[in-house]
Amino acid sequence: MPMPPSAADRARQLLSQLPPPSRVIARLHPILKSQARLIPFALQRRVMEKIMQEGFRDAIAEGAFDFLQGRWLCLEITDLRLHWNITRGMHGPVMMASAVKADVCIRGRLRDFVALANQEVDPDTLFFRRRLQISGDTDLGLQVKNLMFGTEITGLPRTLSRVLQQLMEFSPGK
Repeated sequence: MPMPPSAADRARQLLSQLPPPSRVIARLHPILKSQARLIPFALQRRVMEKIMQEGFRDAIAEGAFDFLQGRWLCLEITDLRLHWNITRGMHGPVMMASAVKADVCIRGRLRDFVALANQEVDPDTLFFRRRLQISGDTDLGLQVKNLMFGTEITGLPRTLSRVLQQLMEFSPGK
C-alpha cells in the first residue's frame, strides 16, 4: 500500500501548479501602478528625500544642487500618475506638495526613470526618443538632467537598486 504524500510533498505539488512569480507580478503590475498614487504624500516625500540625500550625498556636499535654490523641478512618473516637486533646501533636495508651480518638468514612464537610476541607459537617448520629456525652462531642465543623470548615484543601498531592477523587469516595455 502506497504511503500518503507528506505535507511537504503536497505543498510542492500545489506550488508546481502555480504560474511563475514573474508572470504573477507582470499581471499585477497594472494594479500596483494604479495603487501607487494612493501612497500618502508624507511617506513618498520621506522615501524620496532619503533616496536623494543618500544617492547624491557627494554632489550635495560639492554644491551641485545649488542651482535649484529658489527654483522648482517637477518629476512626473506618467504611468504611475505621480509627480513630485523638488527644490534645494538648506540641507539638500526637498519635496513639496503639488501646490507649487514648477519651473521645469521632466516626465516619463517608471521604466525609463528606473533605467536611468540604475545607469543602464543614456538619458540623451531617452530624450531624443521622446521617452523622457522636458517642459518649461529647458536650460534648467538640462542642468537637472546633467546633474541627476550624469552623477554616479553612490549612496543607494544595494537592496534598493535590486528593487528598482525588478520593477524595470516587470514593467511593460512600451
